[in-house]
Amino acid sequence: MKNILIIEDDNNILQCLKKIVKGIDKPVEVYAYTNVKDAYQCMLEHKIDLFMEKCQTAWANTQQARSKIASVFSVIGK
Repeated sequence: MKNILIIEDDNNILQCLKKIVKGIDKPVEVYAYTNVKDAYQCMLEHKIDLFMEKCQTAWANTQQARSKIASVFSVIGK
């Protein structure tokens, strides 16, 4: 089973994306969040195979958020 993490600040869009991803013909676990704090915690607790996010979210423009995400990806890649 593949783990997919979706971060989208608009909950309506988030739910649509989640429904689309769950509709694929493969076994997947979808984690969907509207905020980086919960998404980051999810990344620490689960092996994420695919990460989907909208680059224009407000938190993506902060150096601290980019550093945290980069550190998680470096751990995932090992």
